[in-house]
Amino acid sequence: MRGATQAAGDWPAERERALAVLRADAEAHPQTRYRGPVLVDVLLDDKDLDAA
Repeated sequence: MRGATQAAGDWPAERERALAVLRADAEAHPQTRYRGPVLVDVLLDDKDLDAA
């Protein structure tokens, strides 16, 4: 998703929408011992260690 939206120049807006969806998902599905929220993976991939 990032690559396509960066090429179209829409990444900042799409990133915020995607993070909102992932935050809602993380709240709806609590972390288990074997699986954490996808939000953390995305934030780490974005090098946003503080938010992760």
